[in-house]
Order: sequence, then C-alpha cells, then structure tokens
Amino acid sequence: MSKDKPEVRFLHLADVHLGASFPWLGERGAAHRKRLRQTFSDALLQATNSSAHLVLIAGDLFASSHPHPELTEFVIAQFARLTASGVEIVIAAGEADALTAQGVYAGGTFDGVAGVTVLPAAPKVVEFPGLGVAVSGRSAARVKETADPFKGLTAGRQAVTIGLLALDPNRAGGREALARAIAGTHFAYLALGGSHKMMDVGTDGVPAAYPGSLELMVRTDGPGVALLVDLGGERPSVTPLPIARGRAQRLVLEPAAFPSVDPRKGFEFVNSTQGAQNVLIYGIPTQIREHGMLDPLWGQGNQIYRVGFDGQQMSLLE
Repeated sequence: MSKDKPEVRFLHLADVHLGASFPWLGERGAAHRKRLRQTFSDALLQATNSSAHLVLIAGDLFASSHPHPELTEFVIAQFARLTASGVEIVIAAGEADALTAQGVYAGGTFDGVAGVTVLPAAPKVVEFPGLGVAVSGRSAARVKETADPFKGLTAGRQAVTIGLLALDPNRAGGREALARAIAGTHFAYLALGGSHKMMDVGTDGVPAAYPGSLELMVRTDGPGVALLVDLGGERPSVTPLPIARGRAQRLVLEPAAFPSVDPRKGFEFVNSTQGAQNVLIYGIPTQIREHGMLDPLWGQGNQIYRVGFDGQQMSLLE
C-alpha cells in the first residue's frame, strides 16, 4: 500500500438500465430484460467476492425515473445482500433515471435503506471516515444542466476523494475538452456514467473511466463491464470484469448478387429493406405490410431477403 493511501477497493457500475424495453429485440426483449436482472445480481456478487468496500453507480441504474415497484423491490433486496456485510452503496442518477419530484429517488424509495446513499442534484460529498475515503458527486435532474458538469464538486476531508457522476461523453465538448475538465478535478479516481461501451478517459493525473452497460443496450455498442478499482497503489488499478450473460457479434453484410448466365431470364440478389420500401415495390411476400414498416422485428432494415427473378416475377427464396 502506498503511504497515506487507504487500502480501499470498490466496484464501479453505470448504465445498467434495469427495466429497459429493448424494442429492437422484438419478442426477445422480455428474455433480455430478465437476463439483465441476473447480470446485475452477478455484478453485485462480484463486489462480495472481491471484498469491495463500496459500490458506486454512475447513473442510469434504471431505464426510467419511474420503474415498476416490483423492480425497485428487487434492487433493494440485492443491495441488502451487500449492505448487510458492511458494503456502502452510492448512487448518482443519470439521464434516463434523472431526479424528478415523484421519481424513484426523490420520491423516497431508498430513504431509510441502510448503507445506500442517493446523491442530490446539487454537488455533495459523502464521507466514509472508517475507510479514509470520500465520494464527491451529484445526480442528473430534469432541469437545465450546468455548462460545467464538474462545477461545485470538491474534495472531502478524507485522504482520498472519488468523483461520481453521469456525463454523456458526446456532450462534453469533445475528447480533448473532456480530458481538460477531468484533469482539473484532481480526484483520486473519477467514476463516470453515460456511455454504453467501456471507455478509459483518464489523464496522467486523474484516472477516469466509463464501465459501459452490463448487457447489450443498443445494436451498435456494448456490452460493457463492471470495473473493480483498487486505491492501494501509487495509482488506482482498474480491472474490467466482463460479466454479461448475453453474447453479441456484429455481422457486416454487403449487398450481393449471384452470377447468372442470362440475367434477362433469371437472377438472384440479396435485398435489405433499410431506408426504403423497395421490398414492397418488388412484390416480395413478407410480413412487413401486416406488422408495419416501423415494427421493431419485421420493419424495414430488420430483415434481409434472398430474392429470385425467373424472367417473369420476383419471388422470395429465403
């Protein structure tokens, strides 16, 4: 252990989005919601197995500010497993579950839950004297955000202060501007949320990271990880813990045509309906018309077709 540095270990989570509907998955969305719950439970188990002292959640624990009561009961029960063993949990609301008057946080759902602290919209420092650590951060709210997201975040009275907040990296003025802002905080570590993919955005003086979402949230990004952070060394060590139960692989398909001896008498081609109604123009028998062009499963861009022309008409081959 480095001199004057507390030997503290914590789990950094963000962008969990419990309760998300996943419309782009169609009928598979319900299974993915169930999988996400189990992955969240697995992540908290990692905190226990790693002897973590803290769990920091940097925004969007929930997919909305008004999750179903059954879902909040599930989360409280999961938290109870940790807090019963002395683990402290600090939550910053994010863009999706931002503070609202009757929302899950401001409405008092977690009031009185031992070992759980929800940060307010105004900057706040939470002191943990027994650990020699303080957490400085704030929650997102449904009001106009300050131009400087780090304004008002100050160090605590402990040997080490960790920063905690949700900050969309795409709204931070670019990577260089974000790096300058992070460097000016002087925190021992900055736990960020607001990205579906894991990103290391730290500087030479301030380690900072986005863990990303625990499971796949959108078609293009993820899943991320849980980050296990150890403050005992000269510089915090950050260990990614991939715990996603789902597996995703991106396939890039290029438009293709199949060789034909005489295209006037017949040919085959691959057609995707992205951005147009050409599949209907061709008269291909699909379920798009029945379900609608914007249906999350059958709509345009969600199916790829192998089409054949026999010299007279188009037909769907597969």
